[in-house]
Amino acid sequence: KSPTMRFDDVIGAGEAKAALADVCAWLTEPAKFTGMGVRAPCGILMTGGPGVGKTRLAQALAGECGANFIAITGSYFSAKYYGVGIQKVKHLFELARKNAPTVIFIDEADGLGKRTDTGGGPVEAESNRIINQLLAEMDGFASNEGVVIVAATNHPENLDEAMRRPGRFDRTVQVRLPDLEDRAEILRFYASTLKTKAGDIDFNQLARLTTGLSPATLSMIVNQAGLVARKAGEHEVAAVHFLEAIKIARIGDINGAERALSDDER
Repeated sequence: KSPTMRFDDVIGAGEAKAALADVCAWLTEPAKFTGMGVRAPCGILMTGGPGVGKTRLAQALAGECGANFIAITGSYFSAKYYGVGIQKVKHLFELARKNAPTVIFIDEADGLGKRTDTGGGPVEAESNRIINQLLAEMDGFASNEGVVIVAATNHPENLDEAMRRPGRFDRTVQVRLPDLEDRAEILRFYASTLKTKAGDIDFNQLARLTTGLSPATLSMIVNQAGLVARKAGEHEVAAVHFLEAIKIARIGDINGAERALSDDER
């Protein structure tokens, strides 16, 4: 099904959204590309640390284009029985072509691994065949009209070189960590579900204290602030609870002995 999410629903990631706008045009108006003799992007590789929003961007891309969305992980193709993984690849592309326009999203794509030389045993040989079949399916440009494959990985260096050659995953979209304004907005978004103390929380100040943290970690901090408030017997979450939650995210939960130290000593 086509997701309801749009690019506007994803906070930040401006560069990644701009890079994906081309792909959106290809899915909605392929004739504009083919009419000019331009080869459209077939595979997009999204790279970035864990929790930066790669899955959400892929959903937003499909939603923005009104395309169908198929989400799998790199380990989906591995199977106990010989030949099943290759059939899964064939079935996936048949399904995508039948329901075009389609965005196929392969999360943790490094799970596909690299092709190895012969002599690695039956498991490696089967893995090689699965990757070969995936590459063969991606090469069928004429039949792949309206199908875009988005792969997400934290370890792009673990992907097979043949996957990254022009005509396959030839476009890399870097999804970066949120900046100061984006962090403040993300914290506001997640905190909107909490019962917070009115006028007590300065989200811009909290954003300054969370430099280098991913949206997933920020979500965890907001939830942790709620847990800290509940533990303290409060009925509303205040700024002090958020500060405690950031400490927990940065250095782990503080035990009784550490709590006895003053802030300066710590």
